[in-house]
Parts: sequence; C-alpha cells; structure tokens
Amino acid sequence: MVPPLVKRVNGKTLAAALVGGIVAWFAIFGYVLYDQHQRTDQNATALMALCAQRHDLDQRIASSEFLLEQYPSPIAFRRAVGIPRPLLEQSLRQNKATRTNLAILDCEAAEPTKGSP
Repeated sequence: MVPPLVKRVNGKTLAAALVGGIVAWFAIFGYVLYDQHQRTDQNATALMALCAQRHDLDQRIASSEFLLEQYPSPIAFRRAVGIPRPLLEQSLRQNKATRTNLAILDCEAAEPTKGSP
C-alpha cells in the first residue's frame, strides 16, 4: 500500500517543490551575504572611530607631558596653565591607560585610501 501523499506527488509537483527549495536556499544565502557585508561596514566604521580616538589621545598625552615638563613647579604651573598640576597628572594617567587599551587596534588598516570619501 502506497501512502496517500506519494500518490498525489507527480513529476510537476516534485519539480516545483525542488525549484522552490532552490530559490529559497538562494534567498537565504543572499541575505546572509548581505548581512555579512553590512556587519563588515559597521566594523570598519567602528575601527575608524576608535583609531580617531587613539590619535586624539596621542595628541592630548603629548601636550600634557609638554606642559608638565615646561612648568615643574606646582605654583608656576597653576599660574601659567590655570588648573592644578595634580588634576592634569591624573588626566594624563587616565589618558595613558585608555591609550594602552587602544594599542591593539590596527589603525594603519583603518586609514581611508586615496580616492575614498
């Protein structure tokens, strides 16, 4: 005895089911590729933003170290810069710690190439 489902399946129905399955597979595969491309773009944007932050920290660290070297006396520092020396030292320590955390980034790969917007 043949099950009723098999009796209803003929050549045309089987071919349509096969084509439908292939179309569905391509649709899913296409969506996965599109989604992966979107994620890659988001990752590149995030990397560029973090590299910009790292570059900014490099400039802040250099200028803070320069000021601390220029005015070694706390009194002269306060008169020249206008903020307490310990405050700038604390900020410098925090900036260096953040910069250390961002050291793992490959910022050379994140730089836009010539001709990029």
